[in-house]
Amino acid sequence: MRPGEIQPTTRRGPLYAVPVFMAIGIGLAAYLAIVKLSDLYIVDFKSSCTQSQTVDCTAVQKSDYSTVLGVPLSIWAIGTYLAMIALGWLGLRNDPKEDPENPGHAVLATDLLLLVSGLTTLFSVYLVWIQKTKIGASCPFCYGMYAAQAGVFVAAFFASPNRLRGLASGLSAISAPKVVFPALVAFAVGTGGALLWYVREEVRLYHQGSEQAISSVRDLMDEKKYTEAIEALGKLTDRRDDYGQKARRLLDTAFSAQLASDGVDFGSVPAVAAAAAPVEAAPVGNGGTAVSPAAANAVAPAAAPAAAVVAAPSPRPPSGNPAVGKASGKLTDLGWSVFESPITVDDFVHGNPDAPVTIIEFADFECGYCKMLSENLKTVRTKWHDQVRFVFKFYPMDGSCNPRMGGERMHPEACIAARAAYCAGKQGKFWEAHDKLFTMQKSNQEEKLLGYMTELGVEPDAWKTCFNSPAPLQRITNDIRVAAMAGINGTPRMYINNRLVSGASSVSIIEYYIQKALEAPPAAAGVAAAPVAAVPTDASPMVEVSTTKGKVFVDRYEASIDQAGKAVSLPNVRSGQTSWFEAKAACEKAGKRLCSEEEWASACTGTAAVDDNANGWFNDDTIEGNRYPYGAFYEAGFCHDDQETLTGGPVNTGSKTQCVTKAGIFDLAGNLSEWIENDQERASLVGGNFGTGEGAACNQRGTMFGPGLRNNTTGFRCCADTMVPNASSDSAALAAAPGDLLGKPVPEFSIKASDGTDVNAGTWKGKVSYITFFASWCGSCKRELPEVAKWQTELEAKGFQVVAIGVDQAQAQSENFVKQHAPDATFKVALDPDATAMTQFDIAAMPTSFIVDKEGVIRRRIVGFKSDEVPELKAFIEKLF
Repeated sequence: MRPGEIQPTTRRGPLYAVPVFMAIGIGLAAYLAIVKLSDLYIVDFKSSCTQSQTVDCTAVQKSDYSTVLGVPLSIWAIGTYLAMIALGWLGLRNDPKEDPENPGHAVLATDLLLLVSGLTTLFSVYLVWIQKTKIGASCPFCYGMYAAQAGVFVAAFFASPNRLRGLASGLSAISAPKVVFPALVAFAVGTGGALLWYVREEVRLYHQGSEQAISSVRDLMDEKKYTEAIEALGKLTDRRDDYGQKARRLLDTAFSAQLASDGVDFGSVPAVAAAAAPVEAAPVGNGGTAVSPAAANAVAPAAAPAAAVVAAPSPRPPSGNPAVGKASGKLTDLGWSVFESPITVDDFVHGNPDAPVTIIEFADFECGYCKMLSENLKTVRTKWHDQVRFVFKFYPMDGSCNPRMGGERMHPEACIAARAAYCAGKQGKFWEAHDKLFTMQKSNQEEKLLGYMTELGVEPDAWKTCFNSPAPLQRITNDIRVAAMAGINGTPRMYINNRLVSGASSVSIIEYYIQKALEAPPAAAGVAAAPVAAVPTDASPMVEVSTTKGKVFVDRYEASIDQAGKAVSLPNVRSGQTSWFEAKAACEKAGKRLCSEEEWASACTGTAAVDDNANGWFNDDTIEGNRYPYGAFYEAGFCHDDQETLTGGPVNTGSKTQCVTKAGIFDLAGNLSEWIENDQERASLVGGNFGTGEGAACNQRGTMFGPGLRNNTTGFRCCADTMVPNASSDSAALAAAPGDLLGKPVPEFSIKASDGTDVNAGTWKGKVSYITFFASWCGSCKRELPEVAKWQTELEAKGFQVVAIGVDQAQAQSENFVKQHAPDATFKVALDPDATAMTQFDIAAMPTSFIVDKEGVIRRRIVGFKSDEVPELKAFIEKLF
């Protein structure tokens, strides 16, 4: 401005409209936030601005376009609108006459308001386009917000002396703290306050909606609208709170009522009709009677040739079976740990109907793990058919027949495959169909099913009549009801004599549970696990254990290391998190040794381990004794095994008082995977860690990484031929835990690169480095390596290098992995088959990477790889040049 020129001022009048427009905008934004939450939690919610399929605020708020960084746009809008009010206020308040030292602030604030409102108006145009072209529905209340923003733009335009030139001059407000700071504070306070309000409203509406949903379901059931009630309960039953428990109880009632309305009493024993469908001779299997009169009429023509009729089904459920399901134990994420399942004559049973052991399989014919389990069960069925009855229950993960899926069709062919198997079963061919459908998994389209079934010898016309009748769906619904009672929401699941066994268990594990079931009566609902006797606090540090070779002494607790480097076995201390090399050295310094697998397994199972398959190992064949330290069956919460691997961690030794053998040895399962064997070639980790879950067991052994692996999942304990006292009983004398690597030099190590050069301390000097540890089985590594190869090419001239360290024990796998996924890479590939380098970096996941500055100091640690983080990582690297 030239001397003597009059300072331009804002026109105040238009700015008085800003808070009015923005108050309207804030009100509409708050309402739309409530719409979004209400749609999530309120049953049958309909917004007042939802008029038709093309005029629907709810559809817009449900779309992925309605959030940014997980926060609804309406919440961001509230903060933005408060910032615009602040700018309008500054435009009114900062008059040159009132603030002669800063005469231009009023104009700057007005021009910045013009710029912000202009940008939000442009964004509004984009959102209108999204609604029209992507969502297919418009939101009138959203349009109200857009109009309010446009109104502010018009007001700022007429208030600014610069008119449209104010859009450019508004950028200069960034250098005026008295303008920018109040606006930023208003935005932060507004957004933070709105988000806090939104979270509180979410909690309120969650409870309100859950109560309304439960009440609505009760009303539907009073009106005998059982199908609608079951569908309404779909999302609630998976919750782990009180609402979930209420929903599961109501679902059970709704299923029973629906079946009763169809003429089926699930808890009763249906009589066997004289014209029952023919079945194969026991113990191969049986098909039951129809589940309703309508189904009986539909299935009646299914009679096979008379020669196939060998025996009629039993006129009662197998012995020892409850009329209704009874759950007990603990409700885990996989289902109730103990569940007495009802079995009716309509169930498909293979084997002796009165066998002492019952295996109930809940499965989905499109589930990959179910297929693996079915193959193992097929082997077991052949061997154990006299002593075990095998029962199949349908649980298709397909919303077209499973209301608990909430409409989701995870496996689109699962329902039709289940119907096909059911109808084959009505002609005595269920187990053949069971095996065929799993064999043809991923090819079970409806048009192919009749061909499969005909190959098995079913009568095609009768099968088609059954397939198109209500009977299969009624039976599937029956089994889903049982699954709901068991707390099951996924597959595969097995109950062996009422004990939950999850996952695709191996043949040896299934046979182990059969043997244990033969030794003990079935678990009963309501019977708690036996308490474990307390171990005296002054107990000796080692416990005597019997093996086939004689007596051995095993550390009572997972070992720690004292300041002299000796292994000690103490209660309630931090256990040593070591590599195999460190564990072996610590045991030897203490006058002990690492346990052999035979010694360790004998201590864990409570019975001398035997190498049944004569391969030199003891944890890969029949389990002698117990699978878990505390008993034959998994008990959730007994051992420390239910944490997330990346976020959890170990607990102090002996603090899980129920994770103990009868002899008094603690934490053999879970907490830390323990190094065993004194020969480096046999170094292994056993017992599982804090994230292994049900797999944390006496027969768990892993050799994925080399003996140098050390992180917060690895530990050890020692063995000896005689009792060896602790060198120290003072927990204060233990070695300190390794600290964080950030801000410290790269640990010293020396390994060979694939080109024959060394990777050691000198590698990092004078260059910015990206060190990444990868493995050939790592999915994220497939995406990371080609990306960092680009960085090597782009930044090498600035003094940047990538060093990729493969940790596969078979070195060729690491080399081939790079060639396959980053064929043009010029970075250095180092090989760490023994994990001697990896052990220095406390790595628990692949890939784990480190950014190192020119002085060789670690500046950043990255676990995993996400493409959306690439720009930020590159910017971080650029700052280090």
